[in-house]
Amino acid sequence: MLKYNGIAAIGAAIGMLNTILTWKLFGATQTADIWLIGLAVVSILSLLVLLGVEQFLVFYTSILTQRPDYAASFAFMAMIWSLLSGGLFALGCFWMVDLLVSWFAGGLSEGAKQTAASVLVLLLPQVAVAPSLHITRGILNAQGNYGRSYLLALITPSALLSVLAYFSVVGGGGVLQLGFTVAVAAFLQLGICYTMVFRCLITSWNAKLMKEFRDFVVNSVTMRIGHSFHNLFVGLIINSTLSHQAIGMISIFQYAKRFADGVFTVTIGPHVGILLARQASAWPDRNYTQYKKNIKVYLRTISPLFFGSAILVFLLIPMLLEMMPRDGAEHAVGAIQITYAIFTVWQGLIALEAVFVGVVTTARRSFILWGINCLFIVNFYLFSKYISESSPVWYLVAAAIFAQLISVGCFGVTALFLAKKQFYSSTLGRD
Repeated sequence: MLKYNGIAAIGAAIGMLNTILTWKLFGATQTADIWLIGLAVVSILSLLVLLGVEQFLVFYTSILTQRPDYAASFAFMAMIWSLLSGGLFALGCFWMVDLLVSWFAGGLSEGAKQTAASVLVLLLPQVAVAPSLHITRGILNAQGNYGRSYLLALITPSALLSVLAYFSVVGGGGVLQLGFTVAVAAFLQLGICYTMVFRCLITSWNAKLMKEFRDFVVNSVTMRIGHSFHNLFVGLIINSTLSHQAIGMISIFQYAKRFADGVFTVTIGPHVGILLARQASAWPDRNYTQYKKNIKVYLRTISPLFFGSAILVFLLIPMLLEMMPRDGAEHAVGAIQITYAIFTVWQGLIALEAVFVGVVTTARRSFILWGINCLFIVNFYLFSKYISESSPVWYLVAAAIFAQLISVGCFGVTALFLAKKQFYSSTLGRD
């Protein structure tokens, strides 16, 4: 299992290099604010567009295990649906791009808003291909091709890194050129997705799978709505709050978040996907021994990796940013380091919560996700209201931590109840 951390480390290294080179080009300026908030909004939209495909892995794994002859047809139907749903969603976002900018970045100047809208338009192809990427990676994960699945996700950040490196050497370059690079990389990624699952595409739509396909879409919507509301409103709270603070506050937050995301990507990200794939098989079989073993392996693997990497990156941040000096930005380096430290606490809680959320997801209890995610949003919003425009950036992360602690407790209690019901209340359960 540790070999996938090597692949994840490549992705994290690419992401951190992107962050460092973005710092070199833009520092903590309004230009950086525009670019980084554009990436943040697209990240939120890319999760929101998964509304109709979220539960693919659960349904595909079930069919692959119980009715393997139908697996290719089901994958084909899901790929067609992902292409249509992603394209229509991105088109809708294009029509309301000005509204999105006003929601997420209402505190920016009018000129900055116009530039942010242009950047967001260029980034929308990444949103359009997100469902197809999700389906393709689900197929690869279900078949045990975790490495290929993860490498597929590195296409866009790798393309962005090459352009950032070029501009860092020759000078010049702006956010519109970076946005164009992301758009081209997204279409390349889409082509590779369909190449990887070509064998599924040479089959046909199977009417016998219509019930399973409808259940897949409906359950994906009901399950994803909870996550989607969570990501959407959390993003709104964070970015809207920061956009009303001084220029550069968005950048400080996003730089810190990207360093923290790099640690999460290496130490936790791939293991969450593997855990969910394995739990999706163990849950319907009522195999409690395997289910418990999967959780133990997950926690035992990520704990030393996460804490060790988090401390190492904390110590390296000043050195990495000072290698790419920006005039007048010395104070921002310290703010980024402090915000990153608080961020790692938040992500540690999210890593723990993944165990409990996995139980809720495999049990297909969408109303639980709804309720607890709504609770988090309300708590986070209330805590954030105590943050003034002059408060340090890390206050916002601290508010998220308090809200996350409550959510982890709620998910934990619920997961224990569902697991007890699944593994102990039926004579079908087995050790």
